[in-house]
Amino acid sequence: MKLRTVRHYLGVALRNLFHNRLMTIASILTVASCVFIVSVFYLLVVNVNSVFGHLHEQIGLVAFVDDEVTTGELSDILDRIMAIPNVQHAEFVHPDEGEDILRAVFGQDSPLVDIFMDDTPFRRAFSVEVEDIQFHDEVVWALEAMEPYGIALVRSEQDLVDILWNLTRVVQTISIVAILILGLISFVIIINTIRITVSSRQAEISIMKYVGATDWFIRWPFVIEGMLIGLVGAAIPAVICAFGYDAVIAMVTNVPMLDFMYFLPGERVLFYVVPFALILGALIGLFGSVVSIRQYLKV
Repeated sequence: MKLRTVRHYLGVALRNLFHNRLMTIASILTVASCVFIVSVFYLLVVNVNSVFGHLHEQIGLVAFVDDEVTTGELSDILDRIMAIPNVQHAEFVHPDEGEDILRAVFGQDSPLVDIFMDDTPFRRAFSVEVEDIQFHDEVVWALEAMEPYGIALVRSEQDLVDILWNLTRVVQTISIVAILILGLISFVIIINTIRITVSSRQAEISIMKYVGATDWFIRWPFVIEGMLIGLVGAAIPAVICAFGYDAVIAMVTNVPMLDFMYFLPGERVLFYVVPFALILGALIGLFGSVVSIRQYLKV
């Protein structure tokens, strides 16, 4: 396509946007609303997953050593633990350091520490970290199978692990379904909005068809209009998210009961959210224009 032709299409699109500015504003606001909802929901989902992931990391395993194990055999046990698949880290814990290690694993104020200390007076043990919570059961079974090598007892909060793992899967499933539904709703709304804009110029399109204009000659200005509407509409929620994300996170973390939650830093999530919003808006405008104008080209 020649540069002169591109300038022509762009000029026609901008004139049409200005002449139909009320519908243009309505379309932009519709795109902005839809993209904003999808973007906010995405930010919510990734942060919920981040909070669950942070909680997963706080759940560790403690493998207690039999009293008859000699000091020289501890190194061999550690090597065997590290050889277990999906074990990220393991270290020996002296009885005098037991409570400090538990508080480091479960959190300073976690009630799990008192449960461990009350049920089993702390003795020589290994603190074990699992790569992913989904492998928690496999690692527990492997540690329990090391009884002949000196592992006397394995402690883990299995119920809490199961709850967190199930919640994570539920949130991921709901998030995917919700984003797809919101995307579909946004697409339908934009198609209907742009269709109203196109229908108001049906006579103009018919005249152009009668004088011999090709379908793409008529279609391109509308396609460019749709993409411009989508980009401008998506830029609004992108700017709102960029400037409002850190402020909202700061407000939430200032709530005493929620200060334990780990939210992703703004620069990390906005690096993906802003381009995602702009691309989503452009695609919605593009496909909305193509679908909307199709029926009006049949003259």
